[in-house]
Amino acid sequence: MPLPRKPTPTSATPRASRGAGAGLGLGLYIASAIVDAHHGSIEFESMAGSGTTFTVRIPLGGEQAA
Repeated sequence: MPLPRKPTPTSATPRASRGAGAGLGLGLYIASAIVDAHHGSIEFESMAGSGTTFTVRIPLGGEQAA
């Protein structure tokens, strides 16, 4: 007899009802994996009340990012 499936926050709550700022939390992880594969870098600057700015650098021609 299979166990009943327990709802998780991501499967039980439709995306629209979680608000505009909600997500699964995978975006930065996925972006980091892509940037690492291309020998790039991700930098961020965060200011309270102003938000966060992310800078993604991917070198041209396979050069290593500093």
